[in-house]
Amino acid sequence: MSNFLQRYQGGACEAVWDELRALGASVYDPPYADDARAVARETMRRARANIETLIERLDGMGYGFWDGVQGPRPGPPRKVTFGQRVIEGAPLEVLLARMFAEARSLSPGALTAVMVDQLHNIYRITVWPSQNTAQLMRGQRHPADAAATALFEKAKKTNPAEVAATTLAKLEQLSGIAIDALRRAAKERGAGEEQPPARVDHRKDRAWAADGIGRRRHASIG
Repeated sequence: MSNFLQRYQGGACEAVWDELRALGASVYDPPYADDARAVARETMRRARANIETLIERLDGMGYGFWDGVQGPRPGPPRKVTFGQRVIEGAPLEVLLARMFAEARSLSPGALTAVMVDQLHNIYRITVWPSQNTAQLMRGQRHPADAAATALFEKAKKTNPAEVAATTLAKLEQLSGIAIDALRRAAKERGAGEEQPPARVDHRKDRAWAADGIGRRRHASIG
């Protein structure tokens, strides 16, 4: 009988895995298979324990996670390839303003559907930190954001040349109004909070429980 698990638990982790890899396809056959599976299970158990410890300590530090549902998004872009140019700007509203300026400088036929979509994406990333996510989950948007979003959605379904000729200026205006309005609303919500938000234990996220160690979606740390 092989003794891979016993040796692995005794500390020879690297040597055991070197030997398992060297066995090639025969690792799936007796007398190695059961012991090799036991080593793999023990490796994944230790890996999961280490990741859970890491998550617990980061939670204790107030670290920002993003799992697609809660926590801040990963850091936003500060540089975008927009048409034939690379546009840079920080903070994000500056980047968005420069993208609009570039779009308005083009001849109507040079604006593309991809560029209209990019404008919308940067707008959405810009306003996200100020969004009332509880209302968004109920399908409710701030009126200023709703107006800008509706015009973006309409623009994406319109010929880009027509958007360039008739809609860009209005899109830029509504975007600026919405960014300012959402920030004011977020500030007012913050001023009205008497208790800090409850601490989240990210080890209990649905994504972690559902996917397991091998397909961890949660640990996208921004």
